[in-house]
Order: sequence, then structure tokens, then C-alpha cells
Amino acid sequence: MFAHEKKSADKADSLKVNNNVFVQGLPHGTDEQKLEALFNEFGVISSAFVQHADSEDTMCNNGFVCFNEPADAAKAIAEMHKKKLADGGFLLVCPHVAKRENDMTTDKARAPI
Repeated sequence: MFAHEKKSADKADSLKVNNNVFVQGLPHGTDEQKLEALFNEFGVISSAFVQHADSEDTMCNNGFVCFNEPADAAKAIAEMHKKKLADGGFLLVCPHVAKRENDMTTDKARAPI
């Protein structure tokens, strides 16, 4: 095995399997119930959250979906990423890693230079 292959294999092994999904590009007016309905075909959802914009009557186009099982989240990402919507837009769906999980300060050896 070459050195660069070992590094990428080590990196893949260190990634956590996650059940949280970040969704960008939601249609205007999407609420938690609509977000959950959009993703419930992939598995049991423990929570869904839509980010609200600064004013109370408009909403951002971002949301978060938390599945009970990481495999369900992986299915949702595979099926929904770049899905075209009826309004002509499309969704961007990716794993959500909490800021605290991505904090490099606890492991100085792995911190970027």
C-alpha cells in the first residue's frame, strides 16, 4: 500500500457514522412538518428543524433532519442530494457534523498547520 493510500484509508476509518443530515435549498415556507414529510420515506426521524430567518414571518432555506439510524441518513443523502424540486430549485443534502465534533483543538496532532 502506498503512503497516500494509507492516509486516505486512515481518514475514512476516523470518520464517524452520523445520523444527522443538513438540508439546503428548501422551498420558501417549509416548516418542520413539511421537512419531516420530505424525508420520512427513508426511515424513522427523531427530529426535524428548519432554520428561521431574522424576521418571524419568513424562513431560511436550511434544515436539519435527525434519523434514528445512520443507515437511514445515508440513504436519504444518496437519494435526495441534488434532487430537483417542483419550483425549479434543488436540494443540497449532506451529513451534518456538529461544530463540537469537528473541533480540532482537542487533538493537536491532527490539527491543520
